[in-house]
Amino acid sequence: MCVSRAEVEAAPPPAARRRLRLWELTPGLHCAVLGTCMSFADLVKTGRKAGIVPEPDATDYEVHAWFVQNCGEPTPLTRLLHKRLDRRWHAAIGAARAARDEAALASFWSRAVAKGDIPGPFWAVMTHPAATEDLRAEAYGVVHMLSHRMGSANRDASQRLRAAEAERDALDRRLSDAARRLERRARENEALRDRLRTAEAGAAALEAAEARLRAFESGDLYRGLRSGKDGAEAALEETRRDRDAEARRSQALERELAELRRERSDHAARLEAAEAERSALEAMLRSGIAVGEDHRADAPAIDLCGRRIAYVGGRDAAVRHFRALVESANGRFAHHDGGVEDGAQRLDRVLSQADVVLCPIDCVSHSACLRAKKFCKRAAKTFVPLRSASLSALAAGLHHACGDGGPAGEGGAGAARH
Repeated sequence: MCVSRAEVEAAPPPAARRRLRLWELTPGLHCAVLGTCMSFADLVKTGRKAGIVPEPDATDYEVHAWFVQNCGEPTPLTRLLHKRLDRRWHAAIGAARAARDEAALASFWSRAVAKGDIPGPFWAVMTHPAATEDLRAEAYGVVHMLSHRMGSANRDASQRLRAAEAERDALDRRLSDAARRLERRARENEALRDRLRTAEAGAAALEAAEARLRAFESGDLYRGLRSGKDGAEAALEETRRDRDAEARRSQALERELAELRRERSDHAARLEAAEAERSALEAMLRSGIAVGEDHRADAPAIDLCGRRIAYVGGRDAAVRHFRALVESANGRFAHHDGGVEDGAQRLDRVLSQADVVLCPIDCVSHSACLRAKKFCKRAAKTFVPLRSASLSALAAGLHHACGDGGPAGEGGAGAARH
């Protein structure tokens, strides 16, 4: 949502030289503050401390919107939210405290934006006693446009990745062709070496004949043998020239093959960099800056047919995106953090209720991953290890799960609760 100038100017003035409380901010700023400075999990957890539990069928957006609409009064909920925000971003608040006027605070905000450090400094600026409504509106505009730029950058990174993959495939084909040509040249060279060995054997026989010919001072036999020797030497020289030419062609092919291998290595590095860039952009989007956007538009066109999907490990901030992806694919989702907060007994319960188990190998404890793998082997369940804890890796894992067989289990498409 956008904040109008009238809404900003209508905010009640704070007490002199005192930080604003959450409920004292312009109502139009609550959406940006909660979406940028708090994770969805922290938002729900704080609400539960105040006795507020979302409806089981409420979407993430509906939960976020409810909290935003109820931030305008000093209630137990808003006091808890304000306290959690202050505790989470105490370092940024302390750094901003040195700013004694609007100019110093604006400089603090500019430095934070230049470093890409947004959530903590944003909360510090919104509540700082030296902040004017103009400065708050400027900071809000930066956060608002950043979410748009992140979405656009993620699309550009995906396009570059697809182009790099296509270029890599073309290089692989060229490399295969060059290898086949080199193999054919190697066979031809071996045939030439056989001819050379035969010619060299002939040369040795000719040298032996020369010894006999020296005994002849004249005569037709001597002249005939001399002529044969000259012809054999000419044939030997021609064979040697052919061999040298083929050797030069083989060396050229080997250089071409080495160059193609270097090109493939370079493009593999570029592909890896593109994958890292996309993962980084995806992590920034999950950080909460773009909470209001609908990520389900990127979900793969797959149908889990009601299967129960258990995800072991990963990062809490990404779980809601994973749940949305599974449910949009007609599946049910359950999560276990891999041992950080949940116990082994609960892991067994989650695994026993699942049809497919996915585990990101870069973000899970070794013991939890091994326990899940052994459990699936024992229970004949599908176990899919994921390359990383990213949303794209989960989508690939779901594609793999769909290829393993038909629907598993019974029931509707509701998410598993934990």
